[in-house]
This record gives sequence, structure tokens and C-alpha cells, in this order.
Amino acid sequence: MFQIPYSFRRGGIFCLRTQDSKALTWFHLICAVMEESGGILSLSQLYEELKEHPKSAKNKHYKERIRATIYEHRNIFLTNHKGLYRLSYM
Repeated sequence: MFQIPYSFRRGGIFCLRTQDSKALTWFHLICAVMEESGGILSLSQLYEELKEHPKSAKNKHYKERIRATIYEHRNIFLTNHKGLYRLSYM
């Protein structure tokens, strides 16, 4: 009788390029960068795109993390064996 249910909605914009979050994984970040670039990038292009991201600033081995993420999700990040990776769903 003394409890009143309520809810509220919080609006805003989350910029993947400049913000980090616990919910933002390397996988989702790499996918977003690749989607924005047409779905095909080389490792060096990925490194360049992500070197200024807050997630990279927290991890001095960010290049290794990018490579590991691509390896862990080989069904999503397909390679042409010439240094280019593409998203399987694009």
C-alpha cells in the first residue's frame, strides 16, 4: 500500500569513437569501426582507427588485443590472406 511503482527513461547519445564503457567490448568496437569503413580493413587500418580510443589508452597491448579478438571471432572476421579482413555479414 505504501509502495508506488515508477520508471524513468534516460536519454542521451553514446559515441563509440570517443567513449568507453564496461559494456563495450573489443568485438563490438571492431565491428562498429569496420561497418563504418565499409566492412573491409587491414590490421594496420584497424590499429590506426582505434589507437586514440579510450579502450586502447587503457591497454598498452591494444594491437595484440585487436588481433586476438579477430582470431577469436574468425566466423565474423574473414580474411583474404592478403592482410585484409571483412565482416561476414556485410
